[in-house]
Amino acid sequence: MMKQQMDDLGIPPVREMIETVAALGANLWACRLTVDMMQIKKAQLHPAVQDVISATDFIELSAGGQIIFV
Repeated sequence: MMKQQMDDLGIPPVREMIETVAALGANLWACRLTVDMMQIKKAQLHPAVQDVISATDFIELSAGGQIIFV
């Protein structure tokens, strides 16, 4: 259902958005809490994801930068 809604609104698929922002030089990190709760292995993440980090890590890493939270 969500894929159809995204298509209807002209929103690109998530994989395409990830690849676009990675190509533009963005840093991509996965949320530690989500990865742990959903039992996701790092190998299952998109190759552009640099690491799995906590919210505290994110705050420290992103200090002073432009942030896009998806």
